[in-house]
Amino acid sequence: MSKLVIFRHGETIWNEQGLLTGQKDVPLTQQGKEQAVDAGWWLRHIKFDKVYASSLLRAIETAEITLDATSPTNDHLKDQSKKWNIVIKDALMERNIGDFSGKPNTNESFKLWPKSYNCPIKNGESTADVVKRVEKLYIDEIRPDILSGKNILVVAHAGIIIAFKVILGYMTTTQAVLPKERVPNAVPWVIEFSSDGKNLKDYLIQA
Repeated sequence: MSKLVIFRHGETIWNEQGLLTGQKDVPLTQQGKEQAVDAGWWLRHIKFDKVYASSLLRAIETAEITLDATSPTNDHLKDQSKKWNIVIKDALMERNIGDFSGKPNTNESFKLWPKSYNCPIKNGESTADVVKRVEKLYIDEIRPDILSGKNILVVAHAGIIIAFKVILGYMTTTQAVLPKERVPNAVPWVIEFSSDGKNLKDYLIQA
């Protein structure tokens, strides 16, 4: 039985300040780093065969801290220089939220948010755009590994988790436009697959 574990990066400075981020590179807070350590502690019993991260620094840093906390279970993922061998993908970047980036994360902001799955944010992406790029990565690279029985870790963003929920059948395209619940920072979502690639069950790992 293979596992796909996906979670959002730790808290960033803009998360703390209540600002919308999108594809802007913003560093983790101290709490965000501690959240990444906690995620690693929860995952310390899982031996991963491959780790993917968004190309945004907050996701890469979260992945590195998390893997540090799983040591020695995942030390086989280190390269010769003892750095973590993380597959970094632009396809896992957060949704491009265009003109909303840096704006306050308030109900007033979301009143202007596109309500259609295919409608892009001004100077940004639609939900459909994000799902399309994540689905290509999933079909081309991640799913073949799952079918071969491997355990995969993905560290990315709230919008990417929503995309995976659509791709894996846990959310409709209508639900994806305005999800009811906020995606928490650094809380692992685990999906377990049968040998023929069917997702059997999913659950969150948290204190």
